[in-house]
Amino acid sequence: MDISVDDSLNEWQTYMKNISSNLIELSEQIEFQLMTSKTKDLDNGYTGRTKAKADRCVETMAVLWRCNNLLTEVVEKAARLNSKRSLLYNPENEVRELLEVKPVVIETEHIAIGDRNLLGSENKEKKATPPELLKYMKSSFESLCRDVADISKAVEEVDNRLSGIKADISKLNSTAGGLGISKIPEIDTRKIRELERDPLMSVIELDKLVYDVEKYRAFIRSIEGEYENINKALERVREMLSELRELSRKSEIYLKETQKIFGTSAGGRPIIGDKIILSLEDWLKVLEERLSRGEAKAVSVGLTKLELECTYKLEIQRENFKDNYGKYTEWLDLKGQFKALLAKSAALQAKGLLREVSIGSLVEEVKNAVYAFPVNLENCRDRVGKFDLTLKEYQNRS
Repeated sequence: MDISVDDSLNEWQTYMKNISSNLIELSEQIEFQLMTSKTKDLDNGYTGRTKAKADRCVETMAVLWRCNNLLTEVVEKAARLNSKRSLLYNPENEVRELLEVKPVVIETEHIAIGDRNLLGSENKEKKATPPELLKYMKSSFESLCRDVADISKAVEEVDNRLSGIKADISKLNSTAGGLGISKIPEIDTRKIRELERDPLMSVIELDKLVYDVEKYRAFIRSIEGEYENINKALERVREMLSELRELSRKSEIYLKETQKIFGTSAGGRPIIGDKIILSLEDWLKVLEERLSRGEAKAVSVGLTKLELECTYKLEIQRENFKDNYGKYTEWLDLKGQFKALLAKSAALQAKGLLREVSIGSLVEEVKNAVYAFPVNLENCRDRVGKFDLTLKEYQNRS
């Protein structure tokens, strides 16, 4: 059933009110305004696929406003015509023709003379009836909303992912700087710029960038592992040099004591002195300086050699200390044994089991062996042992 002209006119007026409201709302949407500003920014605006779609959105919006204005004029003209209705004049057919049949010129295209035929006009008009124009506007508006949403979604997704990527790169660069690494895996930062300006670019490009960052991360981790091993080796070398210096100090003390007791020709191994230790410490300083410049590979090689050298020197120093300290402590033990044996001798004499005259000469021999410098450690060991056996013999006679 056909609706009345008044109802049809009201319906069209409602259409125009809604169209204007929706176009205004979309135009004022922050995503659309950002997209529009990007299409005008030659330095930082969109490029590639995103620019093409954004330009199409801006153009579609302009076309929709033109169409809206055209339809508004038609509806207003129909409303004015309808308002003239009287007993003598019924404009119903004219109003219906305006709203439903009469074509509206949407745009006029100039035809260049070279593209015209003889009978052709210089201008070509694109026309549509109001219902056809309304259908076109509905379809265009739906496509426009989808395209704006697509761009907005792509911008948000790319911004979020690039934000994480840039943060990762910044952190990795900082780590590389802290490690003194001058040569790092190349990341095409231009790709970041391209993706920022063309977020609709294939996601494959973004995945490639993520892959490059992961390669960079793996490289840094390998270097960190290498530095961790180097730092552990440096700590071992520092500990060995500290022990070497301490053993050198103690060995020097015992060497002097040993030479004082046993004579310079008879006792003590020579120590590894300050000159050698200083040369090793200087070597270590050079490696530490090179490490601060990021020369990890060279430092690793040099550190292996230094660690072997320190290990060798430390083994020698330990043996030297053991020998010097061993002779000295053995003499102290023998001296202590002699004192204990003198006390034992005194106890046996007190019991009448031993007379001093019987062992007087032996005691004197032992005393000379223990206290007469330089001490002959072998003779000292022999005399003290003989004194011990002698006292045991007297003790067993009881």
